[in-house]
Amino acid sequence: MANKFASDPAVVAVAGHIYSGATSAAMPIYAKAGIPLLSPSASLPELTTMGSPVFNRIVFTDARQGPPAAEYLYNKLNVRKLAVLHDGGDYGKGLAEAVAAHFAELGGEVVATEALTKGESDYTAVLSAVAAKNPDALYFGGYTAEGAIVVNQMKQTGLEKAIFFGDDGTYGTDFLARTGANGEGAFATISPIPPESPEKEAFDAAYLAKFGKEAGSLSPYTWNGYDATAALIHAVKSVAITGSDGNLYVPRGALVTAVRTLTDYKGVGGTYTCDAVGECNTLPPMFVVVKDGEWVPAP
Repeated sequence: MANKFASDPAVVAVAGHIYSGATSAAMPIYAKAGIPLLSPSASLPELTTMGSPVFNRIVFTDARQGPPAAEYLYNKLNVRKLAVLHDGGDYGKGLAEAVAAHFAELGGEVVATEALTKGESDYTAVLSAVAAKNPDALYFGGYTAEGAIVVNQMKQTGLEKAIFFGDDGTYGTDFLARTGANGEGAFATISPIPPESPEKEAFDAAYLAKFGKEAGSLSPYTWNGYDATAALIHAVKSVAITGSDGNLYVPRGALVTAVRTLTDYKGVGGTYTCDAVGECNTLPPMFVVVKDGEWVPAP
């Protein structure tokens, strides 16, 4: 996809990518083409330490999602023995490692660390081995497909008393549909739901009318996706020029700079200012829990 966009002269900016692994692979291609990115959800911390002039994001990084999750587990849920699982991907592995490291710093014991194989449907062998360590909670770094399987197999492997704590990749109605009653009491960290405002109210109404679902029900990045796109349009308008031939031109170098220096841009989800490396969001994560079959703010 990145090669396709980079070779299309009509493409001047990209709102994306969504996943950290795909973003990391695509960044050099966009950098060579001079195409700026503004990602709504790629949260791997290293993405902004690679020196890319074109990558920017409006999501918090895993460095700000992992430690707060560890603190919530230790301080709010009184977890002292934690098992850590991940799906082996850049996002899940990095986040799980951040949680484990900070949990240990707080004085907790990480009793098990396991990498799952993506795409499998049976993790009972791994979960049974984890259960033998008697953890108070299980932290999972990854996405719904594997996370839901873990939740559904916890009871049958001796982990029925352990708390399941996921990340923003396991949040959404798909997780609820896949886990049913097994998902009750599961926790997760997500990108903060925007506070109520006239702009959010208008967006939510338009989203419901268009897709027939509540905004944010499928992903916590619904508002981020809109804001990333709108911010790029704002940047394009700020540098676009009309040529002597009457056509509109967007100087790529100027656009790369305009996105990187985005300042006090007010979106539906918040106000964004990008720093020197492309971090445009300083908000902490929000904690949610499944209660009566719905994701709700955690206490």
